[in-house]
Amino acid sequence: MNNGYNRDGRQMPRGDQPPRPVQRQPQGQPQRQMPGADPRMQNPRGNMQRPAGQSNSRMAQERRQMPPQNTRDPRAAQQRPTGQRPMAQGASSQQRTRALNDTHRKATREQMREDKRRRRKEARRLFLGRLAVYGIMLLVLAAVVIGMFAFVFYRTPDENESTVNFVEKYDGKTGISNEVSGDLAYRNDVLYVNFSSIADGCDMSVIIDSKNAKFVLPDDGDTSDSAGTGHEEYVMFVKDSREIVICGQDFRLSDAAVFSDGDVWVPGNFVSDYMNGITVDEDKAGGNVYITREREDASDEDGDAPLAEVSFKLKATTAPDPTEPPEDAEITGDMPEVRFTTDLSAYEKYMNPKNADEYLVLVNKTNSVDADYVPSDLVNIANTRDDGRATQRMREVAAKALDAMFIEMYAAGYTDVSVTSAYRSYEYQGQLYNNYVANSGQEAADTFSAKPGKSEHQTGLCADLHNLPSASTAFADEEAYEWLSENAWKFGFILRFPEDKTEITGYMYEPWHYRFVGRNAAWKIHSAGMCLEEYLKD
Repeated sequence: MNNGYNRDGRQMPRGDQPPRPVQRQPQGQPQRQMPGADPRMQNPRGNMQRPAGQSNSRMAQERRQMPPQNTRDPRAAQQRPTGQRPMAQGASSQQRTRALNDTHRKATREQMREDKRRRRKEARRLFLGRLAVYGIMLLVLAAVVIGMFAFVFYRTPDENESTVNFVEKYDGKTGISNEVSGDLAYRNDVLYVNFSSIADGCDMSVIIDSKNAKFVLPDDGDTSDSAGTGHEEYVMFVKDSREIVICGQDFRLSDAAVFSDGDVWVPGNFVSDYMNGITVDEDKAGGNVYITREREDASDEDGDAPLAEVSFKLKATTAPDPTEPPEDAEITGDMPEVRFTTDLSAYEKYMNPKNADEYLVLVNKTNSVDADYVPSDLVNIANTRDDGRATQRMREVAAKALDAMFIEMYAAGYTDVSVTSAYRSYEYQGQLYNNYVANSGQEAADTFSAKPGKSEHQTGLCADLHNLPSASTAFADEEAYEWLSENAWKFGFILRFPEDKTEITGYMYEPWHYRFVGRNAAWKIHSAGMCLEEYLKD
């Protein structure tokens, strides 16, 4: 020990002096204990007190030979590896725990970040999907709104959703206005008129039940005769049917009669075509229909001329009167006097037109008509077969002449004949021809069907008419065909494809196919036994 002196014997400065040695308990004396203290706490290492006279080295040797003691947990000493200090082992365990905790926290934070990213991605995808759906719905809604706006403000008014004002004048001066809904006034774009109202204005008597309605005109216009003298003119309509009876003769309307709330509605053309003294004028743009009783002198501007007599153009068959052709009719040769059972004087200008050459156009396998040709004066045919097919059409002059022929034919008792085909467009003729070729082959089809552009049907001057389920040469065996063979020329019609002219016409015999050429030409072709090609060639 230096005791405050260095190796040279000099006293060391006080700051450089080593600490003083710890005073130890004198040997041979027991260690002092605090009252109530645990002896083991006073000697925590469990060192034995050195007996008096025992050296320190021996005490150290003994301590080395003794097993370590742990006053707190003996098992901890057994589990601790040899030579490892307890404090070091605890520190290492804590480090591992902290490392594991850090790793777990990192994994947890990473998982949370991944979950958050996944939720954000899912929310973004859901948002975009909803946005797309809402966008589509918005576009559809906008389209619907725009469509409705255009429909409401820019569409053409439909007759069925509008009203029509009927102005009826029967006394020549006072007009009676009656506004009705469009669905009553128009059906399939055909004007209908209230015949019950017309009958009331013309003093007709009415007999009506659930199926039929009969309107009777008094004889000679005398209302006192309305009880019936046997000479009255009348018309009888059948509910929801085209069949009518005029003065005892069966006939057909262009469209079915309609019974509604006790009134009878009929096509307006019935009044125009089959009644005298009443006119029907349609102002479709203005929504007005004028029904007027005519005056005997239509040129009387003051309205003082007497009213014209109201009558039906078809008369009873018991009193046939000859129909004299007008003075300006072009009749040449030995044409016999034309007589009809019914009064067809109103149709004379159609059966024997002044401009007859206009109707002598030739269309056959070598003479074509343009694909875009459509006659400008097509009108409905009243006698179209009532089997669901569309109403057939012809040029106006030919259609009126055909009406006259049906009136006379029905009066003769052949009421089962009807029109099955008339005007055909270029496109429709092409469809028919292609179907025939597909079913029968082109060679056979060319004998009975025309190629598009080479069909007379496109001219609007011919009609197929018969009383069979379908067109057939068997019609030649029917009595109605015999009547047509003898009388068709009187109305301006010819049999277009005779049996003995197939080599000239290029088509098979068609006893149902009739072509309008006007009475003068029809008489010459009929009397000479020619076909149209031969007549026009000469």
